[in-house]
Amino acid sequence: MLDDKFLTNIKDAPEVVENLIIGAGVVLVYVTTSTLVKRLIICRDYDTKHIKRIRKQPELIQKYHEVNLDRINNEEYKDALKAFSKKMIETLPKSNLINFYNNINKLKISKSIQPILIRAAADYEPVTNEVQLGISAGILIDTNVLFHELMHMASSIYKNGVTYTGFSQRTHLGYSSIGMGLTEGYTQLLTERIFGIKPLYEPYLKEMEISQNVEKIIGKDKMQELFFNADLKGLVKELGKYSSEQEALAFIKKVDFITQYETRARIHSNYQTKLVEEANKDVYKYLLKIYKTKQEKYLKEGIINQKEFINRIASFIYDIKLDKYQYNAVLVDKKDRKEVINAVLTDERLHSKVHQKLFLMSNEK
Repeated sequence: MLDDKFLTNIKDAPEVVENLIIGAGVVLVYVTTSTLVKRLIICRDYDTKHIKRIRKQPELIQKYHEVNLDRINNEEYKDALKAFSKKMIETLPKSNLINFYNNINKLKISKSIQPILIRAAADYEPVTNEVQLGISAGILIDTNVLFHELMHMASSIYKNGVTYTGFSQRTHLGYSSIGMGLTEGYTQLLTERIFGIKPLYEPYLKEMEISQNVEKIIGKDKMQELFFNADLKGLVKELGKYSSEQEALAFIKKVDFITQYETRARIHSNYQTKLVEEANKDVYKYLLKIYKTKQEKYLKEGIINQKEFINRIASFIYDIKLDKYQYNAVLVDKKDRKEVINAVLTDERLHSKVHQKLFLMSNEK
């Protein structure tokens, strides 16, 4: 694993100081300093040792108990809003609809001549309870884009300068945030699952895969309950049953790092590439580790036998999109996959049995 520590002072980088001293001009100074700053920033983002304590979400009080589309300011999207609302009410338990009811009746939808964010075709802002659609994105006909943002709306709270959305929390100005990657992945996963629609492009593919595997560990009903009630603290507590809560927070921050640098195509150097690769391995290592811990608990309690234990571990590994033998998308290559498995399955007998099962499963496919 690469060192999480990062430079905090230019004195910690003597080769940079030397370049600044002997540099032949302003250009060299600027380039060297700019490179150092970028390196400092990505190292800071990668670091997970100094995560601030997460907040408990505000007490949820349901303001509305029905959807009144006449209150919605945008006639153009009323049919889409009606379809979204109908499906949500039919699909989800009432306990998961509190934020949906609180936000839907006062929701604003607007268009922007340019995309709100370069990376996005649309954006939901909980502070103003507004979905903004970027006209120049050219994909407004894709209902999935709007429904993805409405899913954010249905899982958001804003209070006292803090936004709680799904599994994420951020301050009003966005200076401090956590949980964005996992939130985006699960938002897209639920959008496709509940409405049965696929986007014109594949947003947050890796984050969807990660969130789906978290769901396998803590359970679908619990995962959805925590998501729609914007309960990041509850998610950390659930993951903390099989690891420390600090490890759970580090995992969530590593998913954020993958989203920030890989999904948004912000990788511009070999150093950044290495950090992203390490983050990916750490994420999948954590998932396999806590899944194994949960199954060991079941084995000890007699809920499953040794054969089922082996089968479950092998199936979990096989279903994760780790290499090309089953999927087109490569999320962790074969070399890294082997490293992850070896790091978690340290018992030689378990390692051998799981690999035998994986071999059989791959041949069956």
